Amino acid sequence: MEIDSGNVNPVVNGDDQMLTADIGNMNEITNLLPGGDGQQAWFSSAPDSWSVPYTTAGFESTFPSVLNPTGLEQWTVDPVSSAQVHDAFAALTNGDASFMLPTTTEPQIERLESAVRHDVEPHHRPASSTAAQSPASSSRSSTADHIADLQNNLDRESDATKKLVQMFFSDIHPHWPILHAPTFKIEDASHNLLGAMLMLASWLQDTTDHVKLAPLVFDAVTATLLTTEGMLARAVHLNGILILQCRHQGVFNGQYVDREHEDPEDSPFAFWLAQEQLHRLAFSALRADAYLSLLVDQPPSVRYQEICIPLPKSTHLWTAATEDERRKLQWSEPAGREKARFCFLVRDALDMNSTQTPCQLTEIDYHLGLCSFQAGIWEVAREAHSCDSDELFANSRPRDHVEGWRSHLDLWRDNMEKDCQLRQNYFSASTASADHKCAPLSIILWHYSAIILHAPLKLLQGQGCCFKCRAGTAGAARKNKARYRGWIESSCARIAVWNAAQVAKVVEREFTSPTSANRLRLNPLAIAGLLKSAIVICSYAYNTVSCPACTGGPPVDLVRLFSAADNDENLARWKVTGEGLADWEPLSLPVCRCRFKNLVEWFSRPLAMDKGAEAEFRRFLEGLSKA
Repeated sequence: MEIDSGNVNPVVNGDDQMLTADIGNMNEITNLLPGGDGQQAWFSSAPDSWSVPYTTAGFESTFPSVLNPTGLEQWTVDPVSSAQVHDAFAALTNGDASFMLPTTTEPQIERLESAVRHDVEPHHRPASSTAAQSPASSSRSSTADHIADLQNNLDRESDATKKLVQMFFSDIHPHWPILHAPTFKIEDASHNLLGAMLMLASWLQDTTDHVKLAPLVFDAVTATLLTTEGMLARAVHLNGILILQCRHQGVFNGQYVDREHEDPEDSPFAFWLAQEQLHRLAFSALRADAYLSLLVDQPPSVRYQEICIPLPKSTHLWTAATEDERRKLQWSEPAGREKARFCFLVRDALDMNSTQTPCQLTEIDYHLGLCSFQAGIWEVAREAHSCDSDELFANSRPRDHVEGWRSHLDLWRDNMEKDCQLRQNYFSASTASADHKCAPLSIILWHYSAIILHAPLKLLQGQGCCFKCRAGTAGAARKNKARYRGWIESSCARIAVWNAAQVAKVVEREFTSPTSANRLRLNPLAIAGLLKSAIVICSYAYNTVSCPACTGGPPVDLVRLFSAADNDENLARWKVTGEGLADWEPLSLPVCRCRFKNLVEWFSRPLAMDKGAEAEFRRFLEGLSKA
């Protein structure tokens, strides 16, 4: 490979050993967003503009200071008797908050009970009857109005509604298979559930109907639960309510079905259906909580130890429409999936001293395991990348903990490849099959987790590494600068760069897919992962002089960040010692200070499709220029 040295004039600046190269003014670089004439427009097949509302950047730039919103009522839960426990799934889909009532004020109780009673009524109940029972208070009338507005906009008999429901099950359901498709009936669905399904299907279809329907659904669901505005505040608060309900009603540990499903007239199929649907709800809550944790950089709320239920049934078994069909398929279902509890599977996976052979898991099983790892990874990364220390833990060694979690992730990945051939199937197939829907999400999640372990992202973004470093004092600035330089020169930086390249590789492939718009919308970590990757790559390149044109040294071995195999000697040596030249293969350019501008161009265009990500990338680049 021949490297074009360009117009490079490296200058070493004193003790900092910081290279100042003629790469143009940083203001010019930041102006590259979102335009520019980059060489590789690999994202051109994606839609002209679309916004993912749940990226970290989108949240922070659009809804500032909402992680701790003012005006939120504090909800607590007192124990209630089993007679007071409502149907868990119905309660969650209907927005039932009645279990919280013992600790609320009387006006709140009246308002909440009114909303709950109204929504669980049959959808054909005359509006006049509802109005006659509405109280005089404006708050309760407003809540009832929200639900009535949603009801009036749902035409259950129309062909358009049926088409959107069909689209929901064909395109969205495979990614979030909570409902039981064979027995779902439009006429029996609650207003909130049906409204949410139509909203998501319309949004995925890229029509304008969801713009009208979304506020009605959100208002109806959240009228009794929120007192604040903003997508992030609602997401965080609703996530907390979902987890609280799952814990309170025994969804995570399977006690709800054991305790409440005692009607002797119910068929075995009905019992199986209710049980499996609640189990899948529990695992969906685990996934949503893990994704939200990554997007807002907060510790997950769900711990794997509390999920004492079996893994979800296989896809084939879950599609059974009758008891006879279920019994036939059940014969081929592995018995271990029914007996083994998720918490014990994860516990055994994290036991490095265990001599037991791990059982064979499916692709979604491994993804759920990765989600359950996020709590431990967040805690270790927080400790490892913070300069703050407590005297009680003065002798702790965060690096040992990072090494432990690195081993856990490596073993998990090895088993994924052995049992599922995850990467091989994903990169070799032209499109993802029904059995590999979560492959890009799992691969990104694995590498995203490794980035968190090996890169001090807050420090790279100029936010300090802990609360003591945020004041902007001279002492804190010197400390941050020293930690920054130490990271750049360490093997952790190079490991993070390689993982960032792997995330970029997956997102590049997703962008060039014929169905890129839908695939990216249904992948909550794609844009967020690409943004974190851009921060890692650009931080490393801006502070590294590595190519022969800059160093004046002899040619060096290339380390191909995208295509090198895990056992590649050049890659392994570069990660440990730094010997070699990291090659950004989409542009055939060295990851070096002299090519920083080209790397910014490469990342800037796909990130410009999300306004929040674009804004955060701009802020990051501006911070680099002031460093």
